[in-house]
Amino acid sequence: MVREDELIKILKNIAKLLELKGENPFKARAYLNAADIIKRSNINLEDAVKGGKLSEIKGFGEALQKKITEYVETGKLNYYEKLKEEVPQGLFEISSIANIGPGKARKLYYENEITSLDQLEKACEQDKLKNIKGFGTKLQELILLSIQHKKASKGRFLQEKTTIEAEKLLKEIKLISGVQRAEITGDYRRFSETLKNFQILISIKDESVRNKIKALIKKYDSEIPLDLEFTNDDKFIWYLHQTTSSKNFNEEFEKLAFSRGLSLKTDSIYFNNKKINLKSEEELYEILKIQYVPPEIREDIRALEKAKEFKIPKLISKEDLKGVVHVHSNWSDGKNSIFEMANKAKELGFSYIVISDHSQSAAYAGGLSIDSVQKQHKEIEELNKEFDDFKIFKGIESDILTDGALDYPEEVLKSFDVVIASVHSSFNMSKSEMTQRIIYALMSPFTHILGHPTGRLLLARPPYEVDIKEIIRAAADYGKVIEINCNPYRLDLSWENVIYAKEKGVKLSINPDSHNSGTITDIFLGVKVARKGWLEANDVINCLGSDDFFKYIKSL
Repeated sequence: MVREDELIKILKNIAKLLELKGENPFKARAYLNAADIIKRSNINLEDAVKGGKLSEIKGFGEALQKKITEYVETGKLNYYEKLKEEVPQGLFEISSIANIGPGKARKLYYENEITSLDQLEKACEQDKLKNIKGFGTKLQELILLSIQHKKASKGRFLQEKTTIEAEKLLKEIKLISGVQRAEITGDYRRFSETLKNFQILISIKDESVRNKIKALIKKYDSEIPLDLEFTNDDKFIWYLHQTTSSKNFNEEFEKLAFSRGLSLKTDSIYFNNKKINLKSEEELYEILKIQYVPPEIREDIRALEKAKEFKIPKLISKEDLKGVVHVHSNWSDGKNSIFEMANKAKELGFSYIVISDHSQSAAYAGGLSIDSVQKQHKEIEELNKEFDDFKIFKGIESDILTDGALDYPEEVLKSFDVVIASVHSSFNMSKSEMTQRIIYALMSPFTHILGHPTGRLLLARPPYEVDIKEIIRAAADYGKVIEINCNPYRLDLSWENVIYAKEKGVKLSINPDSHNSGTITDIFLGVKVARKGWLEANDVINCLGSDDFFKYIKSL
């Protein structure tokens, strides 16, 4: 069975290996584009190869078709294996560190004989890296921080990757005869940002079923560790609840449950010495006469205290979202046209979209010149005439310049419906400088939303030095909105800081930061962050309808 996600990973690695070899960048880009096409188009490669339809896929040249066919038919790609032999593993590892691109990695490896992460870390600690041309003291500090971050993150995986694999496996387990119930649990269900493994809880009729499941698991091939837990059907809900919740929450919940008459015996669960068979977690809470605590907020005992008082608010749900804010089109570095992005959002049930391409300073991402802004606005005006009950807003993701100013002069900034201000450069500023830079941007009368406020990339790049709590307080003072960036590599603002933002009265916007139509659904990942941050629908501006959203933005 072909695993498209594994091929996507291989294609991305090929692109990186080609860059490290110093090959033509367009060659590397072809493989990245192919990986992107497979991911967003949800292509069944096995069917495409068998049906001779690979050539019909736009972006798949003859050479790429041959490689994909080879992978589908053999499970391997000789070209990839050969590239891995040609590029030293140490060089590949060094290039994985934030702030080190292919050129710098080659310089360190070949010219300075730094051939591993350990040697790179040692060079930083011994203050040697700053003396290499093109590096310097500040970059040395950032590289050391990135290495430490990478080591601390070792053995952790993104939710997105885990979700794809876990749900495939869960589906197969549920098809096995004798499996009564099965659910993914643990940190995954509580929505931790990154995971060390994924747990599946399974209730089975008898021990013979366990052997069938073990036979299936033998075929499971992934770098993500798997933890299977078995129980009988009578205890399934209890263990689903306990394996989902944090250790502290569990300890307090068990004390409460047992004090109110719940007890566990070998075969089942009892309430006031009467055997019960729970059908849902909600029923468990009902028996204990406390309010149901959703999985995402079972982190600490605060949620349990609120549950005793029936004061847990109605958390936001994906159905509450009305519009999609912060998407890119092919006017800058997006893959799809404005029409395609808007049409996809409408298909998903949304009533408006905010096109937010990069501003002129982001030349690396095809940032819009002033002339391009004017042309794009005309296109949006024409497209709005074609849609019924759907609105396209003129937005921009404006770079926050090093002095805190926004990209473009005032007359251009006035032409946008929505301005998202984001840091995309000069990450190596001091904490006080970066904090002040962002606060200056929040003070601008043209700023509506602060984009990906800490700049982190999960498991890849730590946040830049910034006092995020001071930023949140400034957003409250100046009445600005902060983004929850739903890109699975960002999830920025973090859920802990979402809680703080809510406490300070800051409104948030759940934004997918989509660069193609296939990733607009990342917005639903952001809903999980929002729920974990205790947000309600009225805390989130894109839960407003189109007219109310526009009125709110203009009131800022």
